[in-house]
Amino acid sequence: MTTYTDCFRDGELFMLATGQSIRGESADQFALYQNLVHEEGAELSHALHNLNRHTRAEPEVPDDEYIETLVTLSSEVAKEAIDCVVVLNGMLRSMGVDPAKVWTAVHESNMSKLVDGAPVLREDGKVMKGPNYQPPDIRKIVLDAWGAER
Repeated sequence: MTTYTDCFRDGELFMLATGQSIRGESADQFALYQNLVHEEGAELSHALHNLNRHTRAEPEVPDDEYIETLVTLSSEVAKEAIDCVVVLNGMLRSMGVDPAKVWTAVHESNMSKLVDGAPVLREDGKVMKGPNYQPPDIRKIVLDAWGAER
């Protein structure tokens, strides 16, 4: 049985275990995370490019070698995507902001895009903002995290 963990809490635990601040106290740490966002983003982009190139060359009847390559490339994309989540989590914590609170606000905002429980889709499949869309109040989350008055 697989046990899932909370990625935001895991990120906090990792940062604390490695002597990092989660309170936004270090400009150097924040600068490091800014650089890591670019680095990890480039690695994800490279992995996506490799996967896309492979899937565009799909044979009519995929053989074992094709499937093995597809699994390997998909695994690389998945790993790099999670590395991006880890780094973005660290970047927000380096600002003193709890990423779980931002996630919740954005999720609730995304759900407000629905019209009678159904998405309004653009031609390419992107979910568009419906008439009841409410943007997330991220400013409040940041101000609360920093103990600032509104």
